[in-house]
Amino acid sequence: MLRASIEIAQITDYTASNWGAEQSIKYIDDLEALCHELTLMPNMGVVVGIPHPETRQIPFESHVIYYDVSDEYIDVLAVLHKSQLPDF
Repeated sequence: MLRASIEIAQITDYTASNWGAEQSIKYIDDLEALCHELTLMPNMGVVVGIPHPETRQIPFESHVIYYDVSDEYIDVLAVLHKSQLPDF
């Protein structure tokens, strides 16, 4: 989750710089809402199998969320721009 936290901070800064604070707040709020949805329906994403066999991904606007599912929580591994490839 540490990596994802850093990436979310970078997304926040980039969005605020390019489209303003209001849009940045909305984008991150919507991203967090999707992550909350994933806790309720963790199998929404597609299994990609990297870096772990159970790792999933789900698109979110300009980004892709990579996450693992456990019995108790989801672990967000990365939030990458859709043009980036994961480097796990």
